[in-house]
Amino acid sequence: MLHELLDRPAAGDPALHVGRRSFRFAELTRRRAAVGGLVEAQVRAGGVVAVCGGNDPAWLDVYAGVPRVGRIAAFVNHRLPPAQIVELIASTGAGLVIAGPDVGGLDGLSVPVLRMGAEYERSLAMAEPADPGPADPHSDAWWIPTSGTSGRPKLTRLTHASIAAAIDNTALARPFEGDEVYLFPFPMCHVAGYNVLLFLAHGRPVVLVERFDAATVAAEVTRRSVTHLSLAPTMLAMLLDHLDDTGAELPSLRCITYGSAPMAPALLRRAARRLDCGFAQGYGMTELSGNAVFLSPADHRAALGDRPDLLGAAGRPGPLTEVRIAADGEIWVRGPQVMTGYVDAGDTAAAFATGADGRRWLRTGDAGRLDAEGYLFVVDRLKDVVITGGENVSSRFVEDAMAAHPAVTEVAVVGTPDPTWGEVVTAVVVRRPGASVTDEELLRWGAEHVGGFAKPRRVVVVDTLPHTTSGKVVKPVLREQLSTDALPVPAAADAVVEVDGSGVLRWWVRRHGRWSLDRQVGAAIGRSGTRPLAARTEGDGSTPAGVFPLGRAHDADGEFGAFGTGDDPGVAVGWHRITAADWWCATADHPDHDRLTEARRGPDDEHLASVGPPYEFAVLIGTHSPNASAIFLHVATEHLGRLAPTAGCVAVRRDDLVELVGRLTPNTWFVIGHGMDEAAR
Repeated sequence: MLHELLDRPAAGDPALHVGRRSFRFAELTRRRAAVGGLVEAQVRAGGVVAVCGGNDPAWLDVYAGVPRVGRIAAFVNHRLPPAQIVELIASTGAGLVIAGPDVGGLDGLSVPVLRMGAEYERSLAMAEPADPGPADPHSDAWWIPTSGTSGRPKLTRLTHASIAAAIDNTALARPFEGDEVYLFPFPMCHVAGYNVLLFLAHGRPVVLVERFDAATVAAEVTRRSVTHLSLAPTMLAMLLDHLDDTGAELPSLRCITYGSAPMAPALLRRAARRLDCGFAQGYGMTELSGNAVFLSPADHRAALGDRPDLLGAAGRPGPLTEVRIAADGEIWVRGPQVMTGYVDAGDTAAAFATGADGRRWLRTGDAGRLDAEGYLFVVDRLKDVVITGGENVSSRFVEDAMAAHPAVTEVAVVGTPDPTWGEVVTAVVVRRPGASVTDEELLRWGAEHVGGFAKPRRVVVVDTLPHTTSGKVVKPVLREQLSTDALPVPAAADAVVEVDGSGVLRWWVRRHGRWSLDRQVGAAIGRSGTRPLAARTEGDGSTPAGVFPLGRAHDADGEFGAFGTGDDPGVAVGWHRITAADWWCATADHPDHDRLTEARRGPDDEHLASVGPPYEFAVLIGTHSPNASAIFLHVATEHLGRLAPTAGCVAVRRDDLVELVGRLTPNTWFVIGHGMDEAAR
């Protein structure tokens, strides 16, 4: 049982540091018993407690306290849009939700919601401590959604036994010296949180940060004399940039463990030069309850010395793990830390394979190979292999080569459609702060360091890449953004307003023949409604009957989104925080829709802004609410003279819209839901 792992350490030592708060082992034990009593009183045996919020001591209470009394802790990523959070919580059948104070959209849930912070602490103090439930090591303890880097997230069933096996396997592969202090910078809703239990189970203190920030992590490493630190490669690059900028040193640091994504050799060499510490890699996934394959600090020293071949290795399987390579190159794993399956039995069937010996293996979805010494090399995700002209190209191989360029801080390689080659190798690059490099330079670098059919034929420079909470690049989002079926950008265009499928609005401008990102803001995008709403009143405005919810987004200022009428695509309704009055988009028969203008309409001081042929566009801005939303509708050129939007409609904040309208020209082009065409990059 999970709580038994944590009962081993001495009760008097400091155990957990969160900001200015510190907890001893005895306090954590009492909190686990209290949260067990709290959920035991509200959730049936075998039921689910959903947890959603930023890093907080409550997470550690839940990790072991909920399974302690025979309930299941279901982790929900607080960074998802509110609608997805609610949908995911509903899919778990949770009887109680423990949520961070800033998690929105939960008012419509039919189950109790307990907020982390003062409310949670009061409830914990009043709860009657509960005794542990029946000791069934194979019962579910955690349900964690997969990261969704290759499709729809799936709820993974992890048991007491599988999590304990992951902890034991890691400890056997990386023995403790007895004086470690560990800092955990990942969201605790991720399976990487098993590392927190790993260090606590061995009597070693843990430092939690609310979220990763290079300056905060560096300060906490110094303040708490941290010896061990887990980072994703992107986090390590940002930490190195911070140290270079400030000249700070981290003398207490002995080992940085990385995972979630491969480490580019150039980044590893840079880190080794800058930091006087060791490095360790862990290869794992949610379905493995944590890491199962390990590349030790000694392996890294060899890799940076006379064994450069090991720079591409994931490591050797832990003592409790078996690894094999299937006939198609897929990595298969067996061992006690493998999940039971997914909550959806249909997903489970596809996740496992039966070997020739009749044994059951987890299919990882990764392509790899094993060398004669037992080192595992992860070549790529099976779906990340680019097939160009009939040849297979490993994305990771090209990524490592491109990341070695001194002006590149991060790179992701995907295949994008091409009429001649089927796909072309496309490198999406993030420049190092302050660096200057052109697409042509990067293409030449790729030709020199990769060459042949594997070299990138297209380079896209961006400010950031889309990541999961664990630091993995979400390549399906990149592929969607780079799809060549995007609406074309005319040669005359000097500005592009782009809204991608995740609801981010970007303003691109062409300067000296090159496109650059001018500004990026949050937006809500919708494609189609599924069920019309009845008439209702919300706040100071009413929603007419028959409209369809199209989409909503959430940011620091609250929730906002858009409604569409469904039967008339030329009319849409938007809202801000679901309380402001309705905002209507102008239709084609409006007298001012054919030119860029503003016109006051009525006592509510509404403003119409539009741009005329051949790039027709119209919005109605309501100003009686200072933070009102407005609606963008895209119009294709073949519909000259008539406002005929595509299926997408977008809501953005009024202040952002007013600024954008001030920049509009007759050569502004609007792209919704597809991403910019190659010509605009």
